[in-house]
Amino acid sequence: MSTSTFTFAAEASVPKETLNAGIIGLGFIGEVHARAIRATGHNVHSIAGAFLNEAEQSRERIGAQYARQAEDLISDPEIDVIHICTPNLFHADYAELAIKNGKHVICEKPLATTSSQARLLHELALEHGVIATVPFIYRYYPNVREARARIANSTSKPFLLHGYYLQDWLASDSVENWRIDPKLGGPSRAFGDIGVHWCDIVEFVTGDRIVRVNAQLLKVYSRRGNDNSVDTEDGGTIIFETDSGAQGSLVLSQVSAGRKNKLWFSLEGHGYSYVFDQENPDSLWQGGRESNQVFMRGHDLQSVAANRFSVLPAGHPQGYQDCFNAFIDDSYRAISEGASDGLPLFIDGLRAAMLTEAVLKSAASREWVDI
Repeated sequence: MSTSTFTFAAEASVPKETLNAGIIGLGFIGEVHARAIRATGHNVHSIAGAFLNEAEQSRERIGAQYARQAEDLISDPEIDVIHICTPNLFHADYAELAIKNGKHVICEKPLATTSSQARLLHELALEHGVIATVPFIYRYYPNVREARARIANSTSKPFLLHGYYLQDWLASDSVENWRIDPKLGGPSRAFGDIGVHWCDIVEFVTGDRIVRVNAQLLKVYSRRGNDNSVDTEDGGTIIFETDSGAQGSLVLSQVSAGRKNKLWFSLEGHGYSYVFDQENPDSLWQGGRESNQVFMRGHDLQSVAANRFSVLPAGHPQGYQDCFNAFIDDSYRAISEGASDGLPLFIDGLRAAMLTEAVLKSAASREWVDI
């Protein structure tokens, strides 16, 4: 496969229109969005931050003009797509305003801090006919697509789904961040931030939907930094059932020392298992009764679905930014070509909000909760 240009197998036969993007929010994830927009051939037109000086300071780093306010950026007729990368509290309001201004929207998760807000945004996007997506970007690893294709072609569904998502960026009680504050981040931190990613990828790969949960949430530190109280969870353990009758479990933590971004799952059915590790994404482990195999991304036998996103030769690792680039490319293509299979839309953001509320309700009641 040629790697002289950034391309996907689904590339249109005619040159695509260059679209102008506006980014609201200038932290780490805002820069990831900016790189992905440019990598896929589009233009970062304007940026806006929570404060004017924040936008001014980021102008040279990101390389775009700045708007005095987010509202100015949203109403700018030259901008086609709004990227919302702010603290969670502002997601729903900015997304609603952007849609009502006729803009396509890419909104960081959580789409909203309540399922009612998320449902409103999903319905609003349909009403206004705009493309509205949420960056569940782990769907864009080629080996995630490979596992999905293999399970879809198997004669049985998985009966056991389990794994973990572990990080360590909050492993010290001296670390503070806006995500810890429920007024900015919402009522759930660990599950709302990373647990929804794990659930999304497992539901995406298997085609199952989680229908019941039983959750215990973990708070390791009750106070952080300058003796500030902590009201959101550091992690937890969740067991669940799916609509096909499968059982599952998820261990979740943002305080596990040495675990940088350990998203790992094992999906087990009759005569097979598939294991994916986000920190080693170019390999997919398949277990069998007589032998085990490790499939490497880029091999000749990978599925069409995996090949579409395999843009580098085997042995040249693809990672997080490559996934984000592919997601942005998919989102922008959807504006002219319609949504492709696997593109995470606002309905998937609604799904995440519903799961989050069920987990919080279960943890509070110590009972099973239906979704």
